[in-house]
Amino acid sequence: MEKNSLSEDRLETITQSIGWRIFSEIDERSTSFWEAAWWEKQIMEWCMADAGVKLQVLRFIDAFPSLKSDAEIVRLMKEYFPHPQHRLPLPLRIGEKMITPAMLTPKAAAAAIRYSIKKIALQFISGANIKEAMEVLKRFRDEGVLFTMDLLGEAVANEKEAEQYAQAYIDMLQGLRGGLDEEFGDEINVSLKLSSLYSQFDPIHPEETIKGVYGRLKRILLAADEVGGFVNIDTEQFAYRDSSWEIFKRVAGEKEFVNSNRFGIVIQSYLKDSGEFLASVLDWLKENERDITIRLVKGAYWDFEVINARQKGWPVPVFTSKCETDAQFEKLSRTLLLNSEVARTAIASHNVRSIARAAAQAREYQVPEERIEFQVLYGMGDLIKTALVNLGYDVRVYTPYGELLPGMAYLVRRILENTSNESFLRRSFGEHVPKEKLLAPPDKEIKDRPKPKAQAEEKEQFANCPLSDFSREENREAMRSALAKARGHFGGRYPAVIGSKKFDTGEVLASVNPSDFRETVGVVAKSDKAMADKAVEAAVKASRDWRVASPERRAGFLFHCARIMRERRMDLAAWMVYEVGKNWGEADADVAEAVDFLNYYATEITRMGKPRKTESIPGEDNFYGYRPRGVGLAIAPWNFPLAILTGMTAGTLAAGNAAIMKPSRFSPVIGYKLMEIFLDAGLPDGVVNYLPGQGGELGDYLVRQAGIDFIAFTGSREIGLRIRRLTSEEDQGNGGNIKSVIAEMGGKNAVIVDGSADLDDAVKAIIASAFGYGGQKCSAASRIIVLKEVYKNFLERFVEGVKSVRVGQADDPASFYGPLIDVSAVDKVKKFIEIGEKEADLVLGMDAGLLGDIGYFAGPAVFSEVDPNAVIAQEEIFGPVASVIMAGNIQEAVKIANNSRYALTAGIFSRSPANIEFARRELEAGNIYINRGITGAVVRRQPFGGFKMSGIGSKAGGPDYLKQFMFPVTVTENIVRHGFAPLEDV
Repeated sequence: MEKNSLSEDRLETITQSIGWRIFSEIDERSTSFWEAAWWEKQIMEWCMADAGVKLQVLRFIDAFPSLKSDAEIVRLMKEYFPHPQHRLPLPLRIGEKMITPAMLTPKAAAAAIRYSIKKIALQFISGANIKEAMEVLKRFRDEGVLFTMDLLGEAVANEKEAEQYAQAYIDMLQGLRGGLDEEFGDEINVSLKLSSLYSQFDPIHPEETIKGVYGRLKRILLAADEVGGFVNIDTEQFAYRDSSWEIFKRVAGEKEFVNSNRFGIVIQSYLKDSGEFLASVLDWLKENERDITIRLVKGAYWDFEVINARQKGWPVPVFTSKCETDAQFEKLSRTLLLNSEVARTAIASHNVRSIARAAAQAREYQVPEERIEFQVLYGMGDLIKTALVNLGYDVRVYTPYGELLPGMAYLVRRILENTSNESFLRRSFGEHVPKEKLLAPPDKEIKDRPKPKAQAEEKEQFANCPLSDFSREENREAMRSALAKARGHFGGRYPAVIGSKKFDTGEVLASVNPSDFRETVGVVAKSDKAMADKAVEAAVKASRDWRVASPERRAGFLFHCARIMRERRMDLAAWMVYEVGKNWGEADADVAEAVDFLNYYATEITRMGKPRKTESIPGEDNFYGYRPRGVGLAIAPWNFPLAILTGMTAGTLAAGNAAIMKPSRFSPVIGYKLMEIFLDAGLPDGVVNYLPGQGGELGDYLVRQAGIDFIAFTGSREIGLRIRRLTSEEDQGNGGNIKSVIAEMGGKNAVIVDGSADLDDAVKAIIASAFGYGGQKCSAASRIIVLKEVYKNFLERFVEGVKSVRVGQADDPASFYGPLIDVSAVDKVKKFIEIGEKEADLVLGMDAGLLGDIGYFAGPAVFSEVDPNAVIAQEEIFGPVASVIMAGNIQEAVKIANNSRYALTAGIFSRSPANIEFARRELEAGNIYINRGITGAVVRRQPFGGFKMSGIGSKAGGPDYLKQFMFPVTVTENIVRHGFAPLEDV
């Protein structure tokens, strides 16, 4: 009989038979198992009992390894569990009781808590070191099961840690061979995550990622070969999958490994495209006549994949229901077992239905016994493991080991998996769901599910523009094509635009590529005072009709502009790469933010554009509404050349005003590209005018013009205050409006790191916040305030992390950051480094090398032992310079953070509820971020802006922003006529 023609009914009958046999084996041992496995039962019970308490317990466990003193442990225990009625697992309950005044000392309480958490950890982690883990492996041998070892601590923040991790794997392989006797034969088997071998692992630059991983992976594979070991490449996040597969293929093709079958990969069935991916893997194996092991799993990053996709507006790559994942698992196991001649199958699951189905498929497809095995996780599903061994199947246990600190993330993930609502272990052993239901085909559950109700379509509902997913080759290719296209138009001429007419000038401004100042990106008209007068005149004239256009009509234009911008997003991003030196990700995010501003302000004006009734009073109507101010001048910076110019202009237009756009002298080409969008969208003549020119002279002249009703400015504190001063000096005796100024200015932003912080997350996020785009953001983290107990550890990891980032040409996707904007910016950074060397310790000062010969590059600098009042801790540098400051406690840290003339962004990394609440309440900043980077505010989600010297006005991208561009007007009408009023008003 052909394998593909087997009766589904027959296969299902065999599946049910095997499933019931497994359950029978489990039932024989379940009572004695739970009596012996007291800890497992405790964990299962408390996790199932109270979801809120479970979350707090897991957060406490996650933070625990970072706590260095008894006092810290006791303090955090009290913070997470302030109420005695919390239903904690018994071991932690004992520790909680001990922290009360009537019980033992903090030292005794901390010891009890340490003991309890270690006992919990050792249910899922085989030991803190290879010696401890070896005892577990010897027990496996006695039980007749195999193993695959996983070394915890795969989160690497720098290249030093990546090298140490690679060497640790080599040491583990050698230690296993030296510590295990010959009875283990060739069964040394390890599992490895490739992202742990390169700290800059990122699919946006696959070739650089491959290069970073390749050498270390090859050394590990050679070490495995020496001891007769097997290396399995674990699959991680969806974004890493394709890069990991490419690395695997390249290494497998090396002459040393071309004939080897001692490595394998993982397929995750929860990925919607897992079927297509598996097919491509099998095709490659057949074409290259290879034979490897493929571990089939459900997938361990479901929460991350869903959250990440929804935050970024991307399609969710995973199935969102368990039954769909289970059904896909069965389809994939069928495909694998039908191709057993090229792939040895490892079925990794604790779901008896999934296991039984694979076993049935293997039997019916006559798969040789040595071509299939079953895998379980250490500490989970021991009953299933024993049952399978007793039924004669090969079983391998995925066995992690390592210190508690790097192991906590794994531990928490396992507990969550063990006790999730859809967990097979929970449903079978915890909730005692009937076995018939547990063994039912997942396809039946899919068919029986109620179909989701169709939702009514919402008109122009705002949604953030998704960032481009550069893990996808099609997006990388689109960006490469856009860069080539932009380069082909270098040196083009760009006119001023007034009243929709284009004006060239005799004098021009050259915009150069900061990555290579020998290249001219574009030549732009240099507007003079006469052109400024024309622009103001055109705007005043256009504003008369535009101000009476309905909010819906104005919004319609902005929505249309947003659609055009999305169509041109890669082209616009490419121009930003070349004109202002943004890397791929930063440039793409700039376009997405600009699209968001257009859509958000269009949506907002339709909400607030019509007058609303303030109060119902008999005989009287009272309405509150808004009127446009007139003509707005938008003076934009170069560091967000599209997003901010678009935002200020879109706000101006949405509110019914006409606009004059004055871009930075460093980004006039991008400004013109925006003007093209307004023209192509069909905006009426003069509603938007584009006036490039030299900053100070032209800007001052426009600010003073009587026809300008308000100025929206983003830039330095000095220029922002100058604009405010110029407007306040004007004679308002001509009957015009007092000019308003909306100014977003600078920042000297602080991030606090306390002793409970997750340093893996903190180091990476702070490096991105401090050095992303070379620190050329008003929101950049330039002061890192670290509590003394973690200062040394943080500083070492932070410095090594900064060393590991790549500074390079902006069009190279491997560049973490590119050039500064011009030579004066480079000189300014050098000046502050010289000042800093007199005030603090320069622990890292990297030279730009040969890049500086042709571009405006500056290497990163990190200072330690910085006095909070030092110049480098007080002045905005606007470059890749960070000051690391020590604080004694959270109160001092917040005091240092607030000791600044600015109040733009701030943040804290902490797992202490009390410290987080204190920072939330006391930090002085317009945008406060907790346990994440402090840059990258998203329109509507995180309205952006500060106070003190960081700005005047309401937050950009927020619900109050448009109000600044309008006058509020109240209209009251007496509707009583000779004692008569409409009945509804009486």
